[in-house]
Amino acid sequence: MNNLQDILHLLLCQAPHKYNMIDYRPRLPTVCYSYIEESIAEGTTLQDHLSWEAITEQFIATLNLKNPAEALTFIKAVLKLSQDFRDLTLENPERSNFIRTLIF
Repeated sequence: MNNLQDILHLLLCQAPHKYNMIDYRPRLPTVCYSYIEESIAEGTTLQDHLSWEAITEQFIATLNLKNPAEALTFIKAVLKLSQDFRDLTLENPERSNFIRTLIF
């Protein structure tokens, strides 16, 4: 599940991140420390790691997927659709509003 968790974190986390151990204490509630936690031996039991683990499990359950591999396939398909949509609107800027209306 780590790959899926890393990808969801990368795509969804809007918090500023800290990367240096010096910044780890004191913890600020509006900052994500998951990259620092990855480098700590007990990192998988720390707050931000556990939070993203729960988000990952919820993502799989909400979409009624069987496992992390199926979730990764789903994310790739959605990203491909997003890229195709972007390409289509760039190729046809005069029709971009119609394309958005048609799709959404």
